[in-house]
Amino acid sequence: MPLPITLAHIPLGASGLALTINSGIAAVIDDGIALDAAAGLTDEQAEALIADARRWILLGPVEAMNWFGPALNRARQAQPRLLAAE
Repeated sequence: MPLPITLAHIPLGASGLALTINSGIAAVIDDGIALDAAAGLTDEQAEALIADARRWILLGPVEAMNWFGPALNRARQAQPRLLAAE
């Protein structure tokens, strides 16, 4: 199964905090350190995270992580179910 090729780097409002998506891997980065990540994203999941990141761009790091941590968790949990459905 090929990995999606969606690329994004979206600042999340606090200095150094950003959502990055590259080849099916999403990560919330703070000054170069990954705070949370999920792999195996579909293009649709990546696009949803990108759309949400743009909505949350003015948040601080705590608020962003409070949202993106669970969002990345949902993406991680969805991957095995998608594979099982194939």
